[in-house]
Amino acid sequence: MLSLATRRTFPLLLTFAASTGLYAQTAAPDLSDPEVAHVAVTANSIDIDLARFAQSRTHNAEVRKFAGTMITDHSAVNQQAAALAGRLGVTPKDNAVSQSLLKGASEARAAITTLQGHAFDQGLFVEVKFGMMM
Repeated sequence: MLSLATRRTFPLLLTFAASTGLYAQTAAPDLSDPEVAHVAVTANSIDIDLARFAQSRTHNAEVRKFAGTMITDHSAVNQQAAALAGRLGVTPKDNAVSQSLLKGASEARAAITTLQGHAFDQGLFVEVKFGMMM
């Protein structure tokens, strides 16, 4: 169950995340296999970077543990994707979707960079939650 402080803070953070426009849904782009591969690697790399950032900032053991799991899991996915791309002879190709993900990640990180303590952990939660919904 969420604490009273979390229940009060969470709606504010959700409103902030929604107002940034980072998570707006758009029509699916027409991507080639190399572009899809690049998007997958980019998305996982963003999550790895966010998790490393979280580990460097949080004092919460659960957040630190979750960040470690994100690093392990997303690194494994990137390794598997690289192996599959190699077997298929596909070289990931940068594209507008990958660039949009990187831009959104940069903006989202900037939004939580100034937060401290519990506020940082809550901001991180919103970023991870909404990032997974993209």
